[in-house]
Amino acid sequence: MVLPNAVPPVQLPSAIPPVQLPSAIPPVQLPSAIPPVQLPSAIPPIPFP
Repeated sequence: MVLPNAVPPVQLPSAIPPVQLPSAIPPVQLPSAIPPVQLPSAIPPIPFP
C-alpha cells in the first residue's frame, strides 16, 4: 500500500523544544565538608604469625 505524495510524514512542530531540566538545579553532589571514610593511620595492619 502506497501513501499518496500529498500526505507529508508526521513531524513534531519545531516550536516545541526538547524537554530539558532547568539549569538552576545543579546535579546532586555530596558536601565537600564530609571527607571519605578512611582507616586511622595510627592502626598498623595485623601481620600474620
